[in-house]
Formats: sequence, C-alpha cells, structure tokens
Amino acid sequence: MVLILSCALGALIVTVIVVVALLGWGGSLSMSQRLGLAAIAAGIVWAGPGRALGREPGLGDALLLLGLLVYLLASYGGALLRRLDTLGAD
Repeated sequence: MVLILSCALGALIVTVIVVVALLGWGGSLSMSQRLGLAAIAAGIVWAGPGRALGREPGLGDALLLLGLLVYLLASYGGALLRRLDTLGAD
C-alpha cells in the first residue's frame, strides 16, 4: 500500500514539475530554472524505485539534489549575493 501511494505521489510531483517548467504554465522561467526543475523530476523518477525498495542513496538522489541547488541558485542566487554584500559592509 505504501509503495502504491509513493508511486502515485511521485508521479503527481513529476507531472506538476513537467507542466510548470517544461510546458510553461508556471509563467516566465529562465533556462536555468527550467533545467533545475527538469533535473529534480529526473532525479525523482530515477531514485524513486530505489527509495521505495529501501536501497541506499545513488546517482538519482544526487541528480535530485543538484537540480534543487540549480533551481534555488537561479531563483534566489542574486538576492543572496546582494544580501551577503551588505552584511560585510561596515
């Protein structure tokens, strides 16, 4: 039962990511943001069966985390750097 729910939830998440990022329903996204979201979806698809079967983390998990990092840096990287610059100014 848990395996079926996990598969359904993973499919829903991947579908939402594809609709928002790749089909453009999420508004204006940069290429880096789209790449990050696509990597997240690919990581979920690749790592999902292994997670459901209790295997150790693998390349799919690394791809998921890399996609998350790319998306967050593309979305908030400039604001974070500006904020860090103001913290160092005395």
